[in-house]
Amino acid sequence: MSKPNQLVVNLLNELHEKEFKITFESLSVLLDYLETKNDPSQAELQIINSIYQFIEKVKIMESALRVYTGNNSQRLLGSKLTNLYENSILNGTQKLFE
Repeated sequence: MSKPNQLVVNLLNELHEKEFKITFESLSVLLDYLETKNDPSQAELQIINSIYQFIEKVKIMESALRVYTGNNSQRLLGSKLTNLYENSILNGTQKLFE
């Protein structure tokens, strides 16, 4: 595998690591709080908008990286053994939209 492809695969794997998921869970909690708040300020509305844009951009980037590596399935090259043992396929940021 070429160096750029390996870097992309590493980045895709990092998108599925626990630390990155914790970041998205924190964003989700903040988003839930701000969306249910009565009379949010302009700054809070901007934060809501920015969170949605960030999530969308990460999903678009993840998709583009998968196309770049030729790996359009949810399974990454480096995680096939992990998926075999855990019997699950990682879905990245889709957890926010479940």
